[in-house]
Amino acid sequence: MKLPRKKTVALLCLSLFPLPAWAQGVLPNSNTEWVSVEEQLTDSGELEFLQYQENLHGNVPPHPVYPPTYQSQIQKDEAEGYDTLMPNGLNWSKHGITTTVLPGTDGGMGLTSVDLRTQFSLESFPLLSVTPRFRFNFVDGPTFTDVPSRLYDTALDFSLFLPINQQWSFYGGVAPGIYSDFDNMSSDAFRITGRALFNYKRSENLRFSFGFIYLDRDDIAALPAAGLVWTPESMPALKFDIMFPKPKISYTYSEDQSHKKSLYLAGEFGGGTWAIERASGLDDNFTYSDLRLLLGIEQILTDQYTWFAEAGYVFNRSIEYSTGPEMDLDESGLIRAGLRY
Repeated sequence: MKLPRKKTVALLCLSLFPLPAWAQGVLPNSNTEWVSVEEQLTDSGELEFLQYQENLHGNVPPHPVYPPTYQSQIQKDEAEGYDTLMPNGLNWSKHGITTTVLPGTDGGMGLTSVDLRTQFSLESFPLLSVTPRFRFNFVDGPTFTDVPSRLYDTALDFSLFLPINQQWSFYGGVAPGIYSDFDNMSSDAFRITGRALFNYKRSENLRFSFGFIYLDRDDIAALPAAGLVWTPESMPALKFDIMFPKPKISYTYSEDQSHKKSLYLAGEFGGGTWAIERASGLDDNFTYSDLRLLLGIEQILTDQYTWFAEAGYVFNRSIEYSTGPEMDLDESGLIRAGLRY
C-alpha cells in the first residue's frame, strides 16, 4: 500500500532529528559498547528492536577482527566476573521490560503496551544472538469502529553481527512472528520482519550506517535506514544520532565509574499491523500508525542495569482495515518507562 503523502512528509521531518546509536546494526559508542542504528521506534516491533539492541549485547570472545575498543569491553566484563553461561552452551546476556501508555480521548484511541524480551547466544557461535519477545497491547476505543480490546505481538528474532575489518561491520536480522488478536490465526497473522545494515567507522567520533528495515506492515512494507552517529570533540557529552527513521539527540549530564545519566530528544514512527476478527465474525487486517516526539532520561549503571523514562507528543495518528479506508485519530500524549538488565 502506498505511503500517504502526509506521513511521508512527517517522516522526512523526523529524520532531521539525530537518531540513536542504533545501527541496530551495531556500532561501538564512547563506552565501548556495540550499539545498533533501529526498535524503540516504539510500537513498531522491528524498529523498536533496533533501539533495544543498543543495550542488549552479550559477551563476545576475543577475535582478530574485533576493534580494540570492543576487546577492552570484553576484558572489562571478564574482570568484573560477568558470566551468564547457562547449561547446553547458552549465554543469557540481557533481559528487558518496557511499558508504553497512550491515553485515550473521545475522538481517539488509547493504547497501553507491555513489552517483554530476553536475549541469548550460543557459546560456540556468539556472533549470532536470539531474542524471543512478546508484547501485550491493550486497546481503549475508538468508539466509532470495532477494534479488538487486545492485540498481541510475539516473535523470535535472529540477529547476526559480522565484523569485516577495523572499520566495516555488518548487522542483519530476521524475526518471524505472530501479530494477531489470537482470534484470527490465518496466514495474515504470520509476518516476517528484518533488517540489514552496514556500518563504517570513520573515526572514534564519527560513524556511518546504511541499509534497510523490513516491517512487513500493510501500510509500509519497508523503510530505508541511513545516517550517522557523531560526537563533537569539543563537547563529548553531546551525541547526535542522525539516523532515519529514528533520530535522537542525547546529552550526558553526569558520568563516573558507577553510572551514566543522559537526557535525550527523539523522534519515532509507531504502530503495526495485526490480523483480527471483526465484530461481524469476518477476518480482517488492522493497521495503526503514528509519529512521536519524545523527551527522555536514561541511567546506565555499571552493574549491568539500565532504566529509562520518556514523555512525549503523539500526532499524525490513523487506523485502517484492509477492507476499508484510512481513518484519522486525535492527537495524544505518551508516557513510557523501561528496565534492561
